[in-house]
Amino acid sequence: MSKLGQKLVESLRAQPKEYFVWDDDLKGLGVRVRPSGRKFWVFQARLRGQRGGSTRRIVLGEAGVLKAEEARVAVRRYIAALDRGEDPAAERDAAKADLTVVQLIDRWIEAGCPRAKPGRVGGAFLKAGTAQTYCSGMRHHVAPLIGKLKLGKLTRADIERMQRRIAQGETAADPVASGKARGRILLSGGEGIAGRITAYFAAVLTWGVREGLLVRNPAEKVHVIPAKRRERYLSADEVERLGGALALAESRGMSRTFTNAIRLITLTGCRKSEALTLRWQDVDLQAGCLRLPDSKSGAKLLPLTTAARTFLANLPRVVNERDQLSPWVYPAARGDGPAVGITKAFDRVRKLASFGDDVTLHVLRHSFASAAVAAGGSLFLVGKALGHSNTATTERYSHVALDPVHAVVELGGQKIATALEAGEAKQRCR
Repeated sequence: MSKLGQKLVESLRAQPKEYFVWDDDLKGLGVRVRPSGRKFWVFQARLRGQRGGSTRRIVLGEAGVLKAEEARVAVRRYIAALDRGEDPAAERDAAKADLTVVQLIDRWIEAGCPRAKPGRVGGAFLKAGTAQTYCSGMRHHVAPLIGKLKLGKLTRADIERMQRRIAQGETAADPVASGKARGRILLSGGEGIAGRITAYFAAVLTWGVREGLLVRNPAEKVHVIPAKRRERYLSADEVERLGGALALAESRGMSRTFTNAIRLITLTGCRKSEALTLRWQDVDLQAGCLRLPDSKSGAKLLPLTTAARTFLANLPRVVNERDQLSPWVYPAARGDGPAVGITKAFDRVRKLASFGDDVTLHVLRHSFASAAVAAGGSLFLVGKALGHSNTATTERYSHVALDPVHAVVELGGQKIATALEAGEAKQRCR
């Protein structure tokens, strides 16, 4: 590779794996190209008098922001420091160590809430709803407990201690503003919350290492409290009770926007956000699917059952305040956006059906998946239908997959038991 000039750097293209391009004219100067396409000027050299180790790599700045000639000036300055026997990374590492946990979180938010692993499905950044959840966890749980700690002094023990304190309820509080257009959030404690917050924070630390703001990730070996799997799903009798509760709710004045959205979730297993943000242009009744452009796991096709297709075909289009057909399948009562407030509506339906607090909107998704698996559908295909990006997510229904097997075993076992008893009876009669 010849001299790294601005045009040459701009011509470098992203590849599946990160790679480096080094300058032949100025030793140690290079460009790091990430799979995302972002490029960074770097300087790499070995300390004087150190054989076989003590290599230093310093990120100079992002290509495009930092010009080629500016990067060369910085490298020459670092080379001069090496010649004097100095460690050019010492000042950089000291500045990193001086950052606090809160400052790292602020930088992560300013960067747009990027994912810890940008190669994942869904792009380099968290979706808006997920980002809000992360930010809320950082602001209300992490910052009060360890926000003032310097990153250079942050240890695994600090993070594990934070997790225990969240689990014990030290950061629990009365409802506070959620940061969303409407509503408030309840800050609770417990092991489930503690595990999720610790996992969120570990992801932010991973990003900090990737950006050169941290030398290492102190959360790497932290034991994160595992999330408890929710196995709750509705039986056939409970689904029948749900249908009755929806009809009763409508007779008592509940908006059909909400009851019909609940019906769609029940009939398709789609997520709450997928139902509420569904546009008519995404409904393809001829192909029998929903073409969701931006679900939690990215763009996907959601297959529709005959019942779901019939339901959507009979659903009336809503006219907005300007006497125009709304683009949303479930539009808001006021304004041009989609409906909001379905959680409160479902809470009323839940009570009418005499369900406990363990029945949430997401249980309807579990119920659809469980019914599909129990009917003989493979975990792989059910996962595809639900849009699971990770097969481990679908494995929670593995116990349900045994239902058809149990039925077969029951038939065969009953025949064996009958023959066994008949043989014993004959023997006793002799």
